[in-house]
Amino acid sequence: MRSRLGPPAVDLIPYLTRKGPGHRAKGLSFEGSLAQHDHPVLGTNAAPRHYRSMIAHRSGWATGGYQVMMNSCTRAIPIGSLMLALTVVGWATGSTLFMTSASAIAQDFTPMTTFDGVACASASQCIGVGNVVSNVNSGAAASLDPVSGDLSTGQPLQLIRSSGFLNGVSCPSGAVCLAVGENRNETRGIAVPLNPDTAMVRSGQELHIISGIFISGVACASRKQCLAVGHDSSGSGVVVALSPATGAILRGQRVQTIPGTGGVGLEGVVCPSANLCVAVGENSGRSAGVAVSLNPATGAIRRGRSVQSVTHKGILSDVACPSTTVCLAVGWGASQPSVAVPIDPRTGALSKGQRDRSISARAAMLTAVSCPSSSLCLAVGNDTGDPSVGQAVPIDPTTATIVAGQSIQTLEGTGALNAVVCPSAGQCVAAGSSFESTGAVTEILDPATGRHP
Repeated sequence: MRSRLGPPAVDLIPYLTRKGPGHRAKGLSFEGSLAQHDHPVLGTNAAPRHYRSMIAHRSGWATGGYQVMMNSCTRAIPIGSLMLALTVVGWATGSTLFMTSASAIAQDFTPMTTFDGVACASASQCIGVGNVVSNVNSGAAASLDPVSGDLSTGQPLQLIRSSGFLNGVSCPSGAVCLAVGENRNETRGIAVPLNPDTAMVRSGQELHIISGIFISGVACASRKQCLAVGHDSSGSGVVVALSPATGAILRGQRVQTIPGTGGVGLEGVVCPSANLCVAVGENSGRSAGVAVSLNPATGAIRRGRSVQSVTHKGILSDVACPSTTVCLAVGWGASQPSVAVPIDPRTGALSKGQRDRSISARAAMLTAVSCPSSSLCLAVGNDTGDPSVGQAVPIDPTTATIVAGQSIQTLEGTGALNAVVCPSAGQCVAAGSSFESTGAVTEILDPATGRHP
């Protein structure tokens, strides 16, 4: 997503100065003074994200149309926490990137700049989305092995033609995943159905343009209904009901503007049941993180409900629900610690008897969360070092406190973790950008500790 038209009333994010009304702020990887850089944005199955690419702008890269061509070169590529020297001698044609390396085993995500969304179609198949930054921005997708975090065997990185940034993805079945984001000109929202096995656009389908909005995240309530969230040009939160099979707006539906939201609008969304979704973001006064209960059939606020301001410690960037009665939202503020909030998805309000919790040191950011069980969630993000480093922390969804005996984990080799999904109770796939933003990266983490298994 990308939008910040002015500073929030209580200085939540004074450094969110962006190129235009759609500029995102999620999953940031800082490489210098905060005041000197635009915000790419946070995300979740997240959230915002335009990253400067330290890869795509190097000499030897060129883009034209939908092709990406590379001169042969040898360079160090981060794979998880490893650094491998690869000789790149391939090229991309059409929308698929073909590469060979000096190692038959090693796989990398070059020239992908960052992952901004990740989802799993099954316990054995996941998909990551993000973008490639070059002379012409392009959304990109990768079929991922949830055990290793690498590209699925035999599957190359896919460039999604006509897209500029893919910010989120959700998989309502083993046969389809719906990716959302923005076009190359950063002027319209986009939605495109992908094959999770190949990360290619589904056979017979195409990318859909959704005018007037910028899309940050997506969640699917069923095989036939998904909700995408984001904001319009004024910063108000928006929701639209989409078909996961085609990416088109569901028949008879329209973009819903959510009153009481503003600033970054709505950043994250989750659907704990077929008839219930909940979205999170920022309020219209730019002074609080908000949550709102939504009807997945229409995207409208559920009857009798309203937008709830649930924290004044920061904006909320993502939300996950381990059950139909408990959700955990995470976020951050520029002059506040990162925050976790237990939410009742039926009302969007704080869970009864609970409150928002400060999670980390001042100005650290939590940008995505996933819950593998009813008693455990794993939140990821990054610190604000120069350069930044990715972080992960296990959180109790009922109380929004760090799990007893655990602490925030710093993951060397990563710069920012923008998305996370847990395909099993004992393993999560976190994705984002590598240290000093040298490319996209994935990490396999134990949700109970936030460390490598």
